[in-house]
Amino acid sequence: MNKPNRITLEELELVRDYIVLLAMLTIVERSREEVEFSPISLKSVYLVVNSALQDRIHSDLATVKRKLRTSEIKVWEDERDELIIRYRYVCRCYEDRFGMTREVIKSQISERLGQYIQSGK
Repeated sequence: MNKPNRITLEELELVRDYIVLLAMLTIVERSREEVEFSPISLKSVYLVVNSALQDRIHSDLATVKRKLRTSEIKVWEDERDELIIRYRYVCRCYEDRFGMTREVIKSQISERLGQYIQSGK
């Protein structure tokens, strides 16, 4: 059975996950850099936790990328302004845009971080 050219809801969720995970990774990496060059106590503990979080994000991002590739979906950032970050995607020759407000991205990041903490992995 052939897949439809248009993106499905599940595939659109993959696009969202990809965007959120990329943003999370950027935030966590920046945070690590700030801590590395700061004189805070317990720096080594923070860096170990940060490294574990980065590993988890990289793993989840690899999974999402693999699923996007399997679904023949390519995603890239299109434009950003103060409120919205827009992405373009091509899904089996169908091209469209997907945008997320910065507030929604922050909310999604917070939710996913909570899931990571609860899972203890």
